[in-house]
Amino acid sequence: MDQLAVDAPARLATWVARTDDIHGMSEACRAIVGDAEPMTRGSLSWQITIPADGSLPLNGSAPTLIQWEQTPHPASVMVDQGCSLVALAVFDPDPEKVQALLTAINFSGVVRLHALGAASAPYLVAHIQTPEGLKTLPISNA
Repeated sequence: MDQLAVDAPARLATWVARTDDIHGMSEACRAIVGDAEPMTRGSLSWQITIPADGSLPLNGSAPTLIQWEQTPHPASVMVDQGCSLVALAVFDPDPEKVQALLTAINFSGVVRLHALGAASAPYLVAHIQTPEGLKTLPISNA
C-alpha cells in the first residue's frame, strides 16, 4: 500500500492498465505486479493484480492490471463528461525497467517515460483534456 504522511499533499500514486488476459502475463510481470485477485462491487466483478507485499508496482511507475468480467465494459454506461487522457508521464529512476514491463504486457497507450536521478522518488503526471481545457494532475510535485 501507499505509505504517506497524514499531511502529505494529494498525488497520483499509481495507474491501472486494462487487459483481456490477466492470467496470461509472464512470470517476469507477475513478480512485479502480483497475482490476479477477484473483486466485486454490486453488480461489477473484475480481477486485479496485487503484489504479495501489497506495495505499488515499481513504486507506482508500473500499472496494476485489471480485467473486467462483464460485457459491455462498465465505462460504456457512464455519462461522458468530455474528459480524456492526453498523456500519462511516468518519471522513474529506471524507465527501462518500466518499459520492459509495458512491452511484456503488450501495452499500447499514451504513456511517456522520463528518467530521474538514481536517488529520486518516482512520480506520475496526468495530462487530461477537459471541457475547460487541458489540465495537469498533480498541479505541482512535492
